[in-house]
Amino acid sequence: MNARFPDTGTVRTVLALAARAPSVHNTQPWRWRVDAESLHLYADASRQLPNTDPDGRDLILSCGAALHHCVVALAAARNGVTLCKVEDLDKLHKIVAQSVWDHMNHDYLAELATWSGRYAAVAGVPARSTPVSDPTATIPGRFFAGPALPMAPESSSADDSAVVIALGTRTDDRLAQLRAGEATSAVLLSATSMGLASCPVTEPLEIAATRETVRSDVFGGGDYPQMLLRVGWAPINADPLPATPRRDLSDFVEWVDE
Repeated sequence: MNARFPDTGTVRTVLALAARAPSVHNTQPWRWRVDAESLHLYADASRQLPNTDPDGRDLILSCGAALHHCVVALAAARNGVTLCKVEDLDKLHKIVAQSVWDHMNHDYLAELATWSGRYAAVAGVPARSTPVSDPTATIPGRFFAGPALPMAPESSSADDSAVVIALGTRTDDRLAQLRAGEATSAVLLSATSMGLASCPVTEPLEIAATRETVRSDVFGGGDYPQMLLRVGWAPINADPLPATPRRDLSDFVEWVDE
């Protein structure tokens, strides 16, 4: 992979994701040509629908959707970060549940208590921002201290219809992890801009054994999993979540005089 163009594996992943774009009657009327330093998108006239789409407008719209899917996939694939949807949520539930169990030790729980359940701290996870963990949920939540966020009326975590997105990298060094953080931000901001709710699911990636299982089951033993994100619609009757606290700029910004 050079500074301007990704390697073959990344391009294959990107085009596989682009191919998921919607199209008129799911005709998928596009062709891609890949050369040493560029991708070229062509409309496939043989897939045009002469009666439904006589002027080819829907065909071009379909190609535009594929092009945008490609652009978004390339943004997630920057410097080796790839994005995929986790298909087997039942298996992921078992992996997450195992990681929750593996974390049940004194040192971990003491650390969790230090960084959650507070009410006036300027960092950490406030009690008002975390619900009670439900082991029956599609993806069990972390056992934060003092959870005080109520479920929305007439909603159930068992009816969770969100999807889980996985971000992975070909290497597992610090630069790869940094790029995965950038990609995480891109996904979260995109979800927020569309009015979606999102939640990181990092507990199974914090333990070597369950992280390796995610790598095997989600990425086929190839990419290293760096982040799991649950994304979906919040219940219609749910109140907006309060903002989590942030430290004052003076705590972490140093102004250097000229």
